[in-house]
Amino acid sequence: MFKPTTKFQILFWLSALNLIFLGYALPNVLHAAGHGLLALGFGLWARRMWRDSRGGLEEALPEAPGSDNEARFADLGDEVSELRRQLSETQERLDFAERLLIKQREARQ
Repeated sequence: MFKPTTKFQILFWLSALNLIFLGYALPNVLHAAGHGLLALGFGLWARRMWRDSRGGLEEALPEAPGSDNEARFADLGDEVSELRRQLSETQERLDFAERLLIKQREARQ
């Protein structure tokens, strides 16, 4: 009947109005409790409409364990291992080049 965003707006304002009327109904505790429960109910319903209009709970929450995150972490682990290997090779080459330079200096002296 209504679009989800229109439903959300209606429910939001119903909740807000019941919160306002709760203040006026405070002298009568039962009346105030009724407005409080209505405000809570409309607020929760509005929240559900908002979440549904935004594509559901799956997009709002982070990914569950066991999903694509584990594959990404495994890939990152592999990349880190490869970078460590490359760094080790580079350090070995640097050590070798330093030794050659030292030998050349000693030979000149």
